[in-house]
Amino acid sequence: MAIEASLEAEKAVEAAKHMEEEARRKSELEARKFEEERRIIDEEKRLEEERVRQEKEHLAEERKLTEEKRKGLEKRISSWEIWPSFTYETVYGDYDQGVLCIIRGSPHCFEKLDVKVEPIDPLLESNVTYSCNEELVSKMVLVEPVDSLQEAVYVAIPHCMSRTSAISREAVIKIEQDGVWQELPSQDVTFEEYKDLKLVQGKISQTSRLAVFTRFKKDHAHLTKRGGRISASVDSRITISAERGTFKDKTYLTVQIQPVDSSSIADIKHKETNCKWLLCSSAIVNTHWDAESFHKPIKMTLPCPPNPVKARKAAAMRAAKEARMKNPRAVNVIPEEEKPDAEDRPRRPETASNRWYMGEYGSNDDDENDKLFLLESLGSGKWMVVQDVTIAQIRLDLLEIDLQHPIKRFLVLRTKTSAEEGHVKLIAETIECHLSQRSVSILLKQRNEDPCDILVQAVPASYVEKTLHKMTDEGYDEGSNISHDAILSEGDVIEVAFRGNITNDDSGELKFVYNSHLKSCMQFYVTEVNKYLQKNFQVYRGFAEINKVVSIVHPPELKKDGDDSGTQSPRQRIEIKHQRLCDILITIPKENIHSPTPPPLKAPVTIKNYNDPINEDLMKHFAADLGDEWKKLAFYLNIKRVRIQAILRNNESHERRDEETKFDMLMTWLKTVPRGMNKISILTTALLRSGRRDLAEELRDAEHDFRKIHA
Repeated sequence: MAIEASLEAEKAVEAAKHMEEEARRKSELEARKFEEERRIIDEEKRLEEERVRQEKEHLAEERKLTEEKRKGLEKRISSWEIWPSFTYETVYGDYDQGVLCIIRGSPHCFEKLDVKVEPIDPLLESNVTYSCNEELVSKMVLVEPVDSLQEAVYVAIPHCMSRTSAISREAVIKIEQDGVWQELPSQDVTFEEYKDLKLVQGKISQTSRLAVFTRFKKDHAHLTKRGGRISASVDSRITISAERGTFKDKTYLTVQIQPVDSSSIADIKHKETNCKWLLCSSAIVNTHWDAESFHKPIKMTLPCPPNPVKARKAAAMRAAKEARMKNPRAVNVIPEEEKPDAEDRPRRPETASNRWYMGEYGSNDDDENDKLFLLESLGSGKWMVVQDVTIAQIRLDLLEIDLQHPIKRFLVLRTKTSAEEGHVKLIAETIECHLSQRSVSILLKQRNEDPCDILVQAVPASYVEKTLHKMTDEGYDEGSNISHDAILSEGDVIEVAFRGNITNDDSGELKFVYNSHLKSCMQFYVTEVNKYLQKNFQVYRGFAEINKVVSIVHPPELKKDGDDSGTQSPRQRIEIKHQRLCDILITIPKENIHSPTPPPLKAPVTIKNYNDPINEDLMKHFAADLGDEWKKLAFYLNIKRVRIQAILRNNESHERRDEETKFDMLMTWLKTVPRGMNKISILTTALLRSGRRDLAEELRDAEHDFRKIHA
């Protein structure tokens, strides 16, 4: 019994110890749990404080950056962007909305009347030079300060460059300086009130003749001693890579790409017999390097269309592969015992023979082999083959060239294997000449109501149908619909002469300038030379001779020995020649000339104008006061010469011929000026330039009274 009691006591002691240990562990666990909860709360509080602090710092940093950006933007915004702008208007055109130019000037230093702005006839600018493949896309503008400008002004000129041309071309302003037209630093700009206009802006500070031209895009970049890689903006496949150590110092580089399209190559191969070896050509690359030499070769990648035979075979293989993928065929496995023996297999006929390369195979157009030539331009239309150059074809249509030294202008030709260096030189010259020329059609039409009224127009060959429809809408529908093709260059002068019993109604020369993007035309009147000739015909017949005016510059002649006459240095001699483009038949009905007709009846015209005092009565008043300066006023109002001639002809038999002529001129201007234009400003400026300040002041007084009455 004593043993059992002892065991029970020990068990009770152990149970007490166990309960005490369990209570201690429980209290420790609760304490740790409390500490963990407290730590979590403290951590959350700390994180919240950290988040709030970071948000405050972030907001402060954002405010700081915003302020810096605002200050930086204010610094970056050029002062001219907030200057007031002044619009100078002209006759409403196809692309300019009647805007000749827009000038921005510094406030308090420039006003609209501080300069005279006039359009220039391209014929009067005989020294205009078109650089390689440049195209005129705007009117020529004369900006002439009345007095010297206190500060430079910014002139924005609208142009008509198309979106298609903008892929490879860019518009720049050219300015005449010392008789030479040079490129002016230019940039594209927009105006809120003229969102649809494409404008280019340049900075001037004196009397300037300006015009917008397009040229191929130029990429400006620099390469350092570490080398580098640049790519052309026109085609990213055109790259130039330089290794480390190629240049000693930083070198600036300009790259200009002139595309050579496949249609031009096809046209050249069709027309030129000396290009029968040509397969395709790369673009013409123009580069300008500061460095005179390379310490290591420069690698250039240049796209070049593949050999047409290879291209056709590659396309056929792709088509066959796609067909197999779309329509897979089951493969029949032939057991080994069923395969035919070598003796039973079909043999090639003995008559079949291999075509040797330089024989039958070399004379047809299925040759997959070709040659690649790198040619360098020597200027003046001459080219030479660059020797010892590595040209690798890294893709079907991509080449890699190792340039050992700078080359200013070059291209790669892919030719047949039988081509030699002499052949490829002629091919390169032909390509360059072809790209500088334009295929043009000459159209001549007579007005339905008056066959003596002639319109001659030169348009790109692709615009013939569209132009004929426009001429019909304008009333010029008589005459042949046959277009006469010619080859011209940008800026060529076209002259119209006559042969037969037809001549010009005016004694002046008939000339106009061809530009592919601008309207190139001339309107004139013709009459018979002798009314007693061509009695067997019901019409008077003659021909309009369309000629291209060619200026040939001869080098100055050197003085002979012993010739001391004159001390001036010899000058270049310019010879003017005429190259016949085509002859176009003109016929005038005899009854329109012989039959005495009364003066044409004028339809009554009612001018409804509620915005200014210009109306029919005011025009009659001005017509009565105008003298011989009315023709000068007509010029400043941009009324065409042919329209003035028509007005004079219509008023020949009128009792009050002079006054009616002046009135018709003013009404012609009033009927053609767009509604949105400021007629008061246009007429006032024209009167001032014509020397009639009294009438200009009278017009201002009439406007003041009109505003006062309708206020």
